[in-house]
Amino acid sequence: MFNDIHLGKLLTMLPVYEAVGFERILTMGGRTKPWLIFVSNGGNPLPFVVKLFTSEQIKKRSSVECEILGNVLAKEFDLPVPAAALVHFPKSFIKNLPFEAQIVLTNVDNRIKFGTFLIEPANPFFPSLPKWLIQSKIDIESAFAFDNLIRNRDRGMYKPNILLSTNEAFLIDHELGFERIEDAMVEFRDNLIDLGFSERHIFYPYLRRAVKQTVSRYFDDFEEHLKYINIRKLNTCFLQLEEFGYVTRKGIIAPYLNEMKQNSSTFVKLLRGNIK
Repeated sequence: MFNDIHLGKLLTMLPVYEAVGFERILTMGGRTKPWLIFVSNGGNPLPFVVKLFTSEQIKKRSSVECEILGNVLAKEFDLPVPAAALVHFPKSFIKNLPFEAQIVLTNVDNRIKFGTFLIEPANPFFPSLPKWLIQSKIDIESAFAFDNLIRNRDRGMYKPNILLSTNEAFLIDHELGFERIEDAMVEFRDNLIDLGFSERHIFYPYLRRAVKQTVSRYFDDFEEHLKYINIRKLNTCFLQLEEFGYVTRKGIIAPYLNEMKQNSSTFVKLLRGNIK
């Protein structure tokens, strides 16, 4: 049943599923109000949370591309993320939607959707949770460094975008990632990493409480992953998006990631300097 769900970190092309059943609109799901639906996986229904973006959101922020790349890249740093897929809404599914959902659908982009496997049971992240507890579920240093790498401001105090299960803390919602990549490359060459991506991060307070000697050893595992990451594996992601009618930013994102990879030690050094 779950063969597609647990293919591991080498998977880059996402599975494609058809929606077969509508459950409800998740009103607490942030700006996009995702849907909880069931998809068909060889006849087996799987619960998926599907994001619904407008055409304007996709044009302005490449939201679907950011979601896919964020999910795929997180696995390269051994960070837990829900299994992802592309979800098609067939006419039979749309026809049986409740009236409220049909109204919503008239205002969103009609291309294939991004969705993630429902993590259940799961609880939201609270900033008051002790560091030892969070560290037992996710590598805090790597999560912080990863969001700085993909320039994701959307994991802050008021919107952590982290789901806590029994054993892991899953990173979700990367739609606002890869912000101003061209500026990032210019800043990096000037030995800068935008502090805005560091100081607003949910894990910044945890990291800055450490003594100076500890900070000097931060991000060693992340640096090792970044040094050996295979950026070419993202080509299948870009190709898949293009096949479904999306315009990608591969000509900007791939060179940016390659530059960070080739200068991984410098990236980590600058990142440590942002922990004050």
